[in-house]
Amino acid sequence: MTHYTRFSLLVWMLALAVAGAGCATADTGDDDDIGPIADAAPGAPDARPGAPDARPGAPDARPGAPDAQPGAPDAAATCPRTPCDLVAQCGCTPPQVCDLSLTNLGETTCRTVDTPGMVGSACSALQDCAGGFVCVDGNCQQYCNVDADCGDPRRKCIITLQSGGTPIPNATTCSSACDPTDAAAGGLCPAGFSCTLSFDDPDMDPQSGDEIPFATCNQAGSATQGQTCSTTSDCAINHLCINTGTGSVCARVCTLSPAGGECSGTTSCGGLVPRMVIAGTEYGACL
Repeated sequence: MTHYTRFSLLVWMLALAVAGAGCATADTGDDDDIGPIADAAPGAPDARPGAPDARPGAPDARPGAPDAQPGAPDAAATCPRTPCDLVAQCGCTPPQVCDLSLTNLGETTCRTVDTPGMVGSACSALQDCAGGFVCVDGNCQQYCNVDADCGDPRRKCIITLQSGGTPIPNATTCSSACDPTDAAAGGLCPAGFSCTLSFDDPDMDPQSGDEIPFATCNQAGSATQGQTCSTTSDCAINHLCINTGTGSVCARVCTLSPAGGECSGTTSCGGLVPRMVIAGTEYGACL
């Protein structure tokens, strides 16, 4: 019988700080607006609910770009939200699209599109994403109300955008269907980004069983197998920052079940706490 060692996944709360002067970028642990919450797992400094080290910053308009572009809202009487709706993408006169207001948080507004980026597209401003998508952590993420809006069993409507640690009402995006064992993330993350594992933890106890694992795209670091890390954003593509009980190191992501054979040499695939099972596939780390 095979025995697997289980390691704590070093993760942080996924929190999107919406500000008017900076595009949404990954917070690598030094964002004054968001601080770590202690993990309930013994010895694991890791559990803020959400994505590993993807505490994105703010969706942002380019400098000088007006928040609301000229153009009367369209079909406001039938749109579920006024002046426009993020998911239904109604209420704006095409080619304008609906997005979050940068001046009145929690409200929506119409904006222009410079580049219609979607899943897998890199971005540096709101206008780099198509209607129904928002620039978060340097990539376009899809707005959603329920999991069905995300259109894939690996994707969950689970990433709540936040401002100053406070959730923004009705502003949620889908997780990614990317493959954390694939260097190219299955083509679902921008070049230079890593598909990383995360989980939502309603009761803040990563061993209680209510955790919801998911994957997300984050800009990759450079640390590789066995090198020290503070967050997964320190680690290279296909690696996670995990707490081994004696310290935090980057480890290669592996497929525990069904076994994928990603580990080599003296390493073997160990499970994570909490378990990272996405659409029937359990992921682990090589140690």
